[in-house]
Amino acid sequence: MDLVYHERQVGRMCAQHALNMLLQGNYFTADNLVAIAHELDARERAVLGDESHFQSQNYDEVITEALRRQANLHLEALDSPAAFKIRQNPSMGQAYICHYEDHWFALRKIGTTWFVLNSLFKSPRIVSETFMELYITQLYTEGWSIYLVEGQLPSCAADNVPREFWNETRRSRKFENDLEKALSLSLNESAQPWIASNSPDDELTATSASLSKQTEELELQRALEESLREANRLKSLKTAESSMVHEAMKQSLQKPEESAASTSMSGKCQSKDDQNSQSSSSSLRK
Repeated sequence: MDLVYHERQVGRMCAQHALNMLLQGNYFTADNLVAIAHELDARERAVLGDESHFQSQNYDEVITEALRRQANLHLEALDSPAAFKIRQNPSMGQAYICHYEDHWFALRKIGTTWFVLNSLFKSPRIVSETFMELYITQLYTEGWSIYLVEGQLPSCAADNVPREFWNETRRSRKFENDLEKALSLSLNESAQPWIASNSPDDELTATSASLSKQTEELELQRALEESLREANRLKSLKTAESSMVHEAMKQSLQKPEESAASTSMSGKCQSKDDQNSQSSSSSLRK
């Protein structure tokens, strides 16, 4: 999994982590993003006048500007008319930025495989294309802001890794154990310096909400896999039953022929016995 760039949560820098994981490299620092925010503030003050005390708190604008400058990428809200086709089939996209309250994370297709790139997790999460579409739909209906990433993403080391490698990695990983550990840590404020504050905009709510949604993700993934196993089991049973019926019909068709052959032989034997009996009687009369 080292082929996929991943950053763990530090302080309240989930937006920075999401950007770096999206681009698959250490492209942004806190200072970079603060500088962009100050520039946006200066633009606003130039429009509103020197007496304005405007200060940018809109991370959407900062992230949008950061991606534009660094990689000439554009963000399009998934619920906008321009993203209608992608909204109907999310796997057609190449990457997404997801935002809920104070937390940000990314979804990106690397090569032909989708990854959930969330700084709350120990490592990237590999998900199937079908599940990714269900996950996007789930996040959207639960109030997450989802942005489609448009433009040419920077290449990364994992782009050429075969899908089979990631599939095997996904099967061998124990996602539930990792998630339980993350959930346990999130509930222990003393172990989480970035949620130690008692301020109204504390990240605890966002962290808990994010982990709750990831728990639902795992449950849904298990349900999908169980459905697939059940479908395969029913298919095997159907094939076995079909073979049994075919064999029974074959045997039933053979039995009348065997019965007829047996009757014919019995008749021949009886006829021969009668002839022998008549011959014996004639000999005695002589």
